[in-house]
Amino acid sequence: MSIASFEFSDVVDEAVARSGGQDATASDIISVRRGLRLLTERWIGQGFNTWRIENTTVIAGGVSPTIPLPSSVDDVIQVNSKRVDGTESAMLRISETQYAQLSSKNVMGRPSQYWLDRKDTPSLFVFPIGDVNDNVELTVWYVSRPEDFDRYGDTTDDVPGRWLEALVSGLALDLARKRPPYNEALIARLKGEAAEAEDLAQRADRGRQRYRYRNSYGRV
Repeated sequence: MSIASFEFSDVVDEAVARSGGQDATASDIISVRRGLRLLTERWIGQGFNTWRIENTTVIAGGVSPTIPLPSSVDDVIQVNSKRVDGTESAMLRISETQYAQLSSKNVMGRPSQYWLDRKDTPSLFVFPIGDVNDNVELTVWYVSRPEDFDRYGDTTDDVPGRWLEALVSGLALDLARKRPPYNEALIARLKGEAAEAEDLAQRADRGRQRYRYRNSYGRV
């Protein structure tokens, strides 16, 4: 796995070294792989859009309120309804409850609201649903999920360089918590380093995209 010019092997070796280990063992590689998946999922859940921001165009055709999205979609940032003259209008994101409370979900017209169903195969539920005589293009901006990886030398570019230190620090902390004997002083130091690295990465991201500023280690 390549993370901002680092391969996955480099990430493993650095995390193992910081957590008090020597050369990475097969067990360490498996542990870091699990920890990396959990750490990135936690960051996504907290709204840290550290991964690729992509867009796709879908059609609201006036037949069904449900529009399937690419399986790589983790969360939607914005949906725009495109007019005939090329101008776009931002649609309002509503909750599942708000969508469920709509008395008639098959009203035709230009879509102005959407609910994102975040299943393994994500979908947009739009309202109104478009018009059978005038297909409406919707531009969907979304956060792409991290790619899966299976081997020590896998390559992907999911995590940008500004988050590399936070990633390594977080994985070192995860390893130190698992490796006997339980070293409280080391864990406390790594926890502080991970929080600081995450804070710096979030600040670097402030001008790049919007999210609630909060780290994973207890400071607000």
